[in-house]
Amino acid sequence: MIQNIAVLDIGSSKLTVLIGQRGANNTIQVKGIGECKYDGYSDGEWLSKENLPAAVNTAIASAEQAAGVKIRSLYIGVPGEFCFVECKEAGIGFNKRHRITDADLDKLYSACSFSEYANEYDIINVQPISFMIDNSRRVMVPVGQYAVQLSGYLSHVFAEKKFIGTFDRIVSDIGVEQVDYVSSNLAEYLLLFPEKKRDEGVILADVGYISSTLCIGKGDGLLDMKSFSMGGGHIEADLSMALEIPYKQAEMLKRKVIVSLDAGDDEIYEITVGDKIRSFPAKTVNEIVRYRLGVIAKMLAKGISSSNTKMPDYAPLYLTGGGIAFLHGVKDELSATLRRPVEIVVPPMPQVGYPDKSSGWGLMDMVLNNIMPEKENFLTKILNKIKNR
Repeated sequence: MIQNIAVLDIGSSKLTVLIGQRGANNTIQVKGIGECKYDGYSDGEWLSKENLPAAVNTAIASAEQAAGVKIRSLYIGVPGEFCFVECKEAGIGFNKRHRITDADLDKLYSACSFSEYANEYDIINVQPISFMIDNSRRVMVPVGQYAVQLSGYLSHVFAEKKFIGTFDRIVSDIGVEQVDYVSSNLAEYLLLFPEKKRDEGVILADVGYISSTLCIGKGDGLLDMKSFSMGGGHIEADLSMALEIPYKQAEMLKRKVIVSLDAGDDEIYEITVGDKIRSFPAKTVNEIVRYRLGVIAKMLAKGISSSNTKMPDYAPLYLTGGGIAFLHGVKDELSATLRRPVEIVVPPMPQVGYPDKSSGWGLMDMVLNNIMPEKENFLTKILNKIKNR
């Protein structure tokens, strides 16, 4: 029997629940989607925490109704603002030359200790950056190889216990019986880039509505993760304040903007408000938008330069998320400040090829890969053991 799974994607302006299963040719068949807009989070705190349970309930109930099923088990994607990444080298030895097994990798993963974080954080994902055999040969898949020593450079994603406790209580009250947590940013990284590209190293920025996360990844894991509370919603707030217009009109105006346009004094953007047309000077609007994009770009540049993982200047920044990726001309605008190429990435699925779908569909893909019996390998087993400890 094909198994349905349910995931909760927690954006900074909207909650999305997807229910689905693995289809033919490794596709994802979504049976139901539920969404609920809410106030989101900033600086790692909920803006209206008292309204969060109702928003989660609405999103879950909508997805259940659409799919015609009751959610008993839920995978929750933890946003970057509530996570951090730490990489650590671990090693184990054998008495004699030994054929490496899944059990050996289990021991390797368990060799890492992070007692300093135990009171405030839980490990939600462990992924390998690389493995080393006998301190001389680097490999990606060590199972089946022979060695006296095995070491690995392992990426650990930690989530705040406070976040986990909040959602444990919320979904338990709704009637969800089992809940697991995974990193949203790790999930979208694994979905958006093929293995060969990941092995080269990747800079990925998910710029959302009022929160953004910068990740540097290599292999199957993240080397670094930095979040900041700014996104596309700040552009709308700037337009609303500077032009003295309602926020809804600022949202409409933002969709019209062509950032790369070198607008003259007589060029305008127009939006329809009721039965009227409102006009705004394109030059002024573009200046407002460029200012905020410049601030976002500088924060991304700071995150890249301050990382312990140094990426070459020619390495592109890959942009995803629904905050600014839809803006016409945004790639060139960011590139000018970052001084590196910028490319927009979307899920490699025709039906959802949009940047705001990356995290939700990344969660679906990651979870489905982990629960499919034919997909269960040593990484899955280790991940499951660590998550359930």
